[in-house]
Formats: sequence, C-alpha cells, structure tokens
Amino acid sequence: MKRNIMKVVLFSIMVLLHLNNAFGQSRGLKVNDKMPKLNKVELVDSKIELSKNPSVVIYDFFDTYCVSCIESMPKLKALQKKLGAEVQIYMVTWQDRATIEKFYQNNKFLKEKDAILPTIINDKQLKALFPHAGVPHVAVVKNGIVRAVTFSDFITVEGVNELVRKDHIKASLKDDYMELSDVKNDASDGIASVLLKGYSEDWPQWEGIQETKTSAGTTKITLSNNGILRTYKALLSRIKKPQYLLGNNRIIWDNVNKDVLDYPENTGGIQKWLTQYGICYERKSSIPMDSIALTHAVINDLNLFLGLDVRFEKRIIPCLILQEDNTGPRAVVDPNDIRQGMEGTGVLAFLVDYSGLFPPVYDEVNKKDRIKLGDFTNLEELNQQMQGQGLKFVEGEREMEVLVVSKK
Repeated sequence: MKRNIMKVVLFSIMVLLHLNNAFGQSRGLKVNDKMPKLNKVELVDSKIELSKNPSVVIYDFFDTYCVSCIESMPKLKALQKKLGAEVQIYMVTWQDRATIEKFYQNNKFLKEKDAILPTIINDKQLKALFPHAGVPHVAVVKNGIVRAVTFSDFITVEGVNELVRKDHIKASLKDDYMELSDVKNDASDGIASVLLKGYSEDWPQWEGIQETKTSAGTTKITLSNNGILRTYKALLSRIKKPQYLLGNNRIIWDNVNKDVLDYPENTGGIQKWLTQYGICYERKSSIPMDSIALTHAVINDLNLFLGLDVRFEKRIIPCLILQEDNTGPRAVVDPNDIRQGMEGTGVLAFLVDYSGLFPPVYDEVNKKDRIKLGDFTNLEELNQQMQGQGLKFVEGEREMEVLVVSKK
C-alpha cells in the first residue's frame, strides 16, 4: 500500500487543533456511575443485527481523521463476532451521516477487512457523558453501570469476557482533563525534593513538560505518565530544538534495552506498554533557576536514577543524500499534475524523513524552488518523482546529528 505523506501530516495537524480546542470541558461520568437512559441515537446501518439485551455495551469514540481508530476497527469487529449477543459495540462520532457513509463506502481497508461496525453519528449526548480531548476514547458499561473509561488497547476478548463473568475489567483510566492539582504528592515540603516513580493512574496522562512557579518562589517541573525516551526528547528539545525530524532512524541504542525505553510498534498498544514502563517525575526547588538550567537538572536526575546517558552527538551514519541532478531537461509545468506542491528542499527532506522508509535525509541542495511530491514506497519510485525537477536521492554516508542512548 502506498503511503500518502501529505495526508499523514494533515492528520497530525488536525489532531493537534482538536486537542487544543477541546480542553476545559466538564468531566462527565466516572467508573461505577450509573448510566442514564439515552435519547434516541442516529445510527449508520452496518448490516449487523444489534444485540437486543446485551449485558455489556462498549462505546468507542472516533472520527475519520484518527488513523489509530480506523486501524483498531477490525479488532473490534472480530471481538463483536466472538462474544456475540452478550456484548454490543458501537463506534461513536460527532460527524454527520453523509461524511461517515461516504467514508465507509470509500475506505478500502475497512471494506477489505469487513470491519464496519454499528456507528452512532451526530453525537453530542454521549460526548457530554464521556468528555474527552482525543480519540480513540472508550467507555464500557455493564448492566447500566460504567465499568471503564479507558484506552482502546484494553478492549480485548479476555478483558471483556472477564467483565461478562464478573463486574470488573482490567483497564487503565483515561481522563483527559485530570489536573496536576488533583495529584496527591507525598514528597514533604522543604528546600527541594525529587520524586520519580512508575506509571500512576492517580496522575494525569499527557505528553510534554509542565513548569510552574509559586508566589513563594518555588519552581516545580513535572512529567506525567510518559515513556522514558519521549521524556528525554521533550527535555532535550527545551535546550536545543532539533531542526529536523527526530525519528527512529536518528537514534542510536548503545547497549541498552530499547523495548523498556521506547514503545515497540505493534506489540499490543502503547497504553498497555505505558502502564508497565511509563514514568512520573516531579522536581521542586526553592533555588532560583531559569528553564534551561532546570531542564539540565532534570536530565541529570533521570540519568542518575535510571543509569542512562542520553545526549546529542555528531556521527557519520548511513543516510539518503538529496543532490542536484542536471542530467536531463527540466519538466514543463503540467496544470493537471495533482501532486502536492511544497516550497524548498527542506520541506521535501522533512516529508521523506516522515515516511520512515529510509535512513535520515541529508540535504545538500538547500534551495527554495517549488517541488512536487506524491506517493512513493521505495527509492526508485521517489526518484521517478524527482525526474525533471533537477533533484535526485542517493544512498551514502554523512556526518549528522543523532540521539545516543547508552548506559551511564
């Protein structure tokens, strides 16, 4: 399957906008709350007979921009078939009928996998009951009682079967609106304190760093329920923001167990992985420090307690070199060329890096000329697109900045 890079980038931007616009809503139902009777919902026909009296109802919130939501639908469809009338799964979206019906008709992945489920559209009431900032977001109800508000990773045949037999499902809480003020920190008051612990459902889950200062002059910096590598990336970018995409092809793992530091793709879901390997960290200090000095202190703490040394270095590594190609004539502008246009080789290098198909890109051209780029799956197809644009990609080695993760 060819990878449409521009759609992936657009999706990422839309998710960020959605998250930024969603915060600040009320929290809604919690685990063990009674589910109120719903007003009539609007359904898209999935050609699946609905369970008349299911003991368990699962609401999986999604939208058509959410790649991971769509990828999880075959798993949910298989779960529905396996568990039968005892369980009813609904996809839930705020989007309208025309949008969803067109999406289902045109999505080859879902059609090939026969993965379309009963879908509640134009939803407002369920979102009000289970408010969330990002999807997928899952609510699980048994016999009218909320039993989980969680991540899609925890919706498995084994987990739901356990819920059918009992009144419990092992699933981490997903609360997009938990505040740091909700966290009870056992660290005693004093001149300074550092707390480092594993994943905690009592802490909010969000990526990034929160830094606050009190009126008394105490500075607090917090990282909450995050993977170790992501934590280091966030910290290092506060000191020096990389001018390139820091993907897996720019990371060197030096005698460390990579799988406990960064989520191994396609191994059961990042949320389950985080419950085992995620960390919470908080540093309080009354000693005046600017943000850069404070960030260095946090990195030193993590290196000390985790026995790591994580830093940027320049090394000669395999890469994909973008060069000028003057061996053929420039292509005539085709008004029917529907490929995405971009300004400059820097954007081109970023998008090729983003594909994850190659070693990191080294741009030797650095021009602002307009470039066209469409789908590609290998180097040959990529260079075919460069023909007539005065560019080519070649494999080689160059000195480039990389992130090195090693034992201390």
